[in-house]
Amino acid sequence: IITIKTIKRYFKEGDTNKPPSLSPGDYVEVIFSDNGVGMSREVHSRAFEPFFTTKAQGEGSGLGLSVVYGIARQHDGEIRAESKEGMGTTIRLFLPAIPEWPGAYI
Repeated sequence: IITIKTIKRYFKEGDTNKPPSLSPGDYVEVIFSDNGVGMSREVHSRAFEPFFTTKAQGEGSGLGLSVVYGIARQHDGEIRAESKEGMGTTIRLFLPAIPEWPGAYI
């Protein structure tokens, strides 16, 4: 099962819930969770490396998480992975919130 959730976040300076690389301000957190096999420590430590994959040769390029990492960082955001073998994985993507503007559809 995959669950996707979004949360609007506000981080202030010194907030212990704020990832250290983020500046204070408004963010959108997108959380992707599964109840799959999870990642070993080795896989977890390499999850955002370009071309790293656990798939057999010819079955995948391993670009997914590294591309998302690059996009997040280019937009002053952050991505985090939490995983335990046998317990699934949660990916947390933090992106700066865009202020509302007149005429915007919400």
